[in-house]
Amino acid sequence: MQIVLAVDGSKYGQWGIAWAARLPFATSSKIVAVHVVDANALRSPVSLVQPILVAHTQMLAREIKKL
Repeated sequence: MQIVLAVDGSKYGQWGIAWAARLPFATSSKIVAVHVVDANALRSPVSLVQPILVAHTQMLAREIKKL
């Protein structure tokens, strides 16, 4: 069985993780946790390029290349 688990850091996301961890799988299974960040939503209307956002974008690009 393969499960995709969406997480967002909320208490509901934590509940989902705890629920998936307690599932009684009959065979070996794979759980993939997915957390997506909308980089455009993080941009300030005052500044289109924030140093923190640029750093995170570069870090995410490096991690994607590792896949």
